[in-house]
Amino acid sequence: MTAQIVSNGYGAQPQAPAREQVTCSNCGTVGMVTPNRRDSTDFCVKCDYPLFWVPSRIVLDASTTADGSLRRLPGTVGRATIASLVCPHCAENNAPSAELCVRCGKPLRPVAPPPPVPVYVPPPPLPEPVYEPVRRTTPWWVWALLVLAVVGALAAVAIIVYVS
Repeated sequence: MTAQIVSNGYGAQPQAPAREQVTCSNCGTVGMVTPNRRDSTDFCVKCDYPLFWVPSRIVLDASTTADGSLRRLPGTVGRATIASLVCPHCAENNAPSAELCVRCGKPLRPVAPPPPVPVYVPPPPLPEPVYEPVRRTTPWWVWALLVLAVVGALAAVAIIVYVS
């Protein structure tokens, strides 16, 4: 919208565009917008809802109750939409076939980053084994065989001596 030129007798000066007071349909905060122009300052200061989508006057028909929701969904032609895709970055409703958000321009279906590569952590080293000196003991049955062998040898010597 171009600014209107007003003559005041001293020369032509541009007149600032008129601003209208609107109520945010999302949170109820009152804000000022310039009609028929979208500006970066025309967003709600509390909830960041685009105030240029809010009508300055709401005309209710006889079938509408006052306590019903009157929020106009952005990007749609009416008060309700059958399907919409919510932007994961700014929570703006978009057409289901859209790839980029109409509000922030970021992708609506972000690609998940690849999972991180697992880092191999080696197990801690095992402690050094403690060697105890092995006590070598001879089992009792070896001693018993040795005694039997000595007794058998003495008996053999005694028989040889006795016979001869």
